[in-house]
Amino acid sequence: MSTETKAHIRTITLTGRPPVRINEDEWPIIALAKADSRNNEHEVTLMVRQNGDGRQIIYGVVSNPWANQPNAKAGIYFTGRRFTNPFTFKGMKFVVNTLSERPSATGAPAWDWPGLLQEWVADLPAETL
Repeated sequence: MSTETKAHIRTITLTGRPPVRINEDEWPIIALAKADSRNNEHEVTLMVRQNGDGRQIIYGVVSNPWANQPNAKAGIYFTGRRFTNPFTFKGMKFVVNTLSERPSATGAPAWDWPGLLQEWVADLPAETL
């Protein structure tokens, strides 16, 4: 009987650079927001993943049910930043703005992008003051 576990590898699309491949166990989700369209045809998923050394991947996907239109994807990678850093919020805002401007995302229902951003930011771990 083997006690080995298989790594959960995920490829994440970034904006303006090649995709990255991560081991999900080493990059846990620290903030998540999701929304469905009224008819559940489209879904927005926004995530922040953080490695133990502070690196972050901030990304989002608008899933599209139609085969002739690709999913809209956007993402950004930060090195050596903690979620308390203002760059995380700027990265989250960048992803939301990028997704809201994508043609396949605009063909979807009118999302409450500011509301989704607020929900996403609110899901970040609380800072201790």
